[in-house]
Amino acid sequence: MLIISRQTRIRKDCLKLTGFTLIEIMIVILVLGILATMALPTVGEIFGLAQTNATNYQNQTRQTQTSCRDQTSQTSQNADHLCGTVGP
Repeated sequence: MLIISRQTRIRKDCLKLTGFTLIEIMIVILVLGILATMALPTVGEIFGLAQTNATNYQNQTRQTQTSCRDQTSQTSQNADHLCGTVGP
């Protein structure tokens, strides 16, 4: 009987140590919320910058293709083959 009661006591002590308390979980959620609040404006700026860069790239590509077509039309060469097609 003494051995069984020791094992039971050890099992109960182990069960008390597992898991997180509600306060610990709430603190983690609070910290994650604060970090997310600080990160969101930066992420928004990055997406805005990426959109601006993509638009600039498309405009430069169109300008390059247009000037290539102008050059090839003066020399009577196949513009689609040399310059590619102008996108939408």
